[in-house]
Amino acid sequence: DNQGRSGFNLKLVHNRHWLDEHGSEWRNFLRLGTAPALGTEWYRPMDWRLPDGLSGFVAMSGLTQRRTLSYYSNPNGPLSATLDRSSTGGALEAGVNWRELGEWRLGWVDEIWRDDPNLTSSQNQALAVPQAWREHGWRLRMVFDQLDHAYFPTSGWRVEGRWMQGRSDSRHASDENDGTLRYLDLQGQFARSWGMHTLQGYGHLALSDGVQRPVP
Repeated sequence: DNQGRSGFNLKLVHNRHWLDEHGSEWRNFLRLGTAPALGTEWYRPMDWRLPDGLSGFVAMSGLTQRRTLSYYSNPNGPLSATLDRSSTGGALEAGVNWRELGEWRLGWVDEIWRDDPNLTSSQNQALAVPQAWREHGWRLRMVFDQLDHAYFPTSGWRVEGRWMQGRSDSRHASDENDGTLRYLDLQGQFARSWGMHTLQGYGHLALSDGVQRPVP
């Protein structure tokens, strides 16, 4: 039962290749619908090569997005609040591609976050106040994708991970939630087919330490 709610997202992607003699690319995407987003990235391959098919690159990107969250202070209780969470930020990264398997990236990320409550229960009035904060620090990312199709794969696997070490600073000078921020996010997916049947599996692990916001 979706309680009368519905949602959709439509993603549009634009890539401009070979902007210079190094093979630089301009990558853009626009997502319309329930969770709108707009992102852009300038990607420049490096001229040097390492053994075993490793090649380097640098990238600069920006992203702004928004989504609606439903929060339950008690997992078995009624809805505590709904809010709109938005973020705008940028990143400067350097990384390596490993053949056609995937890539590693390490860089500095700086993001501004904001929570705007839409509805709060009488027992959770502390969540009725808008919250704004900044997250910045070092981020390590990796993506290895061997799926045959992005949305309806029939074979292959995909692993994606992010680790960040930095700070979270509230826009309110007296906020006690300022401090160190650390998190790890890992996702894995596989698909295997035999005959007319396809089996897919998905796993997600998320760990965090340091500053904790009222709504995770």
